[in-house]
Amino acid sequence: MAWVKVPGFDEALDGAVAAGGALGALTPVTREKIRPAFARAFFEVERHREAERSRAASFLAALSISSLTGSQLVVTPGSGAYQPREGDRTVKEVIAMFKLSKGRDAGLLEKTHGYVFRALEELFGPEKPLRAVTRQDVRDLLEFLATLPSNSSKIYPGVDLREAAKRGAADGKPTLAPNTIRSYAISLKGLFAFAMADGWADSNPVDGLTPTKLNKIKRKAFAKEQLDVLFGALTKRRAANSAYWWVPAILAFHGARANEISQLFVEDVKEVDGVAYLDMTYFDDDGELLDRRTLKTRPSERCLPIHDELVAAGFLDFVEMRRATGEERLFGDLRLSGRGYWTHELSKWWGRHCDACGYPEKAFVLHSLRHGWKDSATANGLSDTVINAIGGWGAESEREKYGDQRTRAKVPENAIFLNRVTLGGFKLGPPRSVPEPI
Repeated sequence: MAWVKVPGFDEALDGAVAAGGALGALTPVTREKIRPAFARAFFEVERHREAERSRAASFLAALSISSLTGSQLVVTPGSGAYQPREGDRTVKEVIAMFKLSKGRDAGLLEKTHGYVFRALEELFGPEKPLRAVTRQDVRDLLEFLATLPSNSSKIYPGVDLREAAKRGAADGKPTLAPNTIRSYAISLKGLFAFAMADGWADSNPVDGLTPTKLNKIKRKAFAKEQLDVLFGALTKRRAANSAYWWVPAILAFHGARANEISQLFVEDVKEVDGVAYLDMTYFDDDGELLDRRTLKTRPSERCLPIHDELVAAGFLDFVEMRRATGEERLFGDLRLSGRGYWTHELSKWWGRHCDACGYPEKAFVLHSLRHGWKDSATANGLSDTVINAIGGWGAESEREKYGDQRTRAKVPENAIFLNRVTLGGFKLGPPRSVPEPI
């Protein structure tokens, strides 16, 4: 045992025992039994002393002596000098613990924001104490990200980020988009907020440095006439019960996100009090955490009633068909992309479909269906609380945050509200057994 050979250990033990008045009363056997327990306390004290010595040394090194008069020492602290503290964590350690804290969402976090964590480690070193990262460091990091080529890991595999930036500039590769850099800054801000909660950072150096979101293209909602054309041209997709029909149809009438609908399982279609709904929560009926669910935000977790228009169009029949054949996934013709999304190909296909139908504007995308639903919900008199609960948006007031509008018990009530959303009178129509010509 290492503590057996530590100078001063036995003397310290004797002193502690004597202070307790039990030195002469200890037998050799008792003495040996208390040595391991005392060793833990002994080393805790020594670790604390060493941390204080290190802190003092660093503080002194950061001082600039400006004058010395008699016994009075006048000093000027170095600007923003980092002062070590006991228990400080390194950049690498905090990133690892932050990912661990995300639990089931850690995989998606790595795919979407691992890039900025990698940049933080490569630029400042994984062993740099997180508390030592300054606002200037954050500015430097964001400026550096603006020089990186898009998809640098794919274009220059196995190359560190500094080298990737050099090669990208030499090859004339397009750099990261401003909104991508903004998302990384938000992720970095979250990392420091996490660190502050555990005392590993005194402040958030990203505060006030998050770039403003730049909307190059304002998404447009589809008008009723456009929906008629877009869905009318999908007769064959509908007859085949393809996800390329059903997912857009669900988005149009529910205001949902494409990825949260695309990942649904057959067993996620349930019923309460005679009302069918989509269970988009993290837990099954027994309260067990589901490993297969990924939602964008916590408010996205909800029980979503199924619009009457979808029922009339045969959606529940489609679900029962999938169930009867033993299928697990609701939309078997979708594939998971490398970044963890089920809608990668679907989104690109929808863009081509819009082009083919005569709507080539970049403002028309799959997400436009969500925008259109919200506009229609507002026009049909739904309150913000109900719109947010059905669409999975975050609460806009403290009162709303503590409500239960998103639960299973609210499905029948929310179904009444949902069925008021008419999309200007657009109809999917009943299912057809024979495809019509496109």
